[in-house]
Amino acid sequence: MDITEKPLTNLADTIHTALIGHRPDDYACYYKQLFNVFGAPGIPNTYEAVLKRYGRVIHRETFWRRKSAEKQCIAWKRLYDAVVLPPPQS
Repeated sequence: MDITEKPLTNLADTIHTALIGHRPDDYACYYKQLFNVFGAPGIPNTYEAVLKRYGRVIHRETFWRRKSAEKQCIAWKRLYDAVVLPPPQS
């Protein structure tokens, strides 16, 4: 076992890891494009980077450039060893 690996403590964590691909206590981040109430992208385009843990949003930042949102996710990955997820489907 790697020194950074944490043992799974219960059945719920094991099932969550098998289905979702990461542990519930891991940090997870993603970025997505924001849309207005009519379903169209905003003018100018806006992007949101989201950091989650235990399924709850810890931090959320809004940017006008996709590259900035990507950089924020990379920073969270380096800082918290976060898992980068694909954006949620709405």
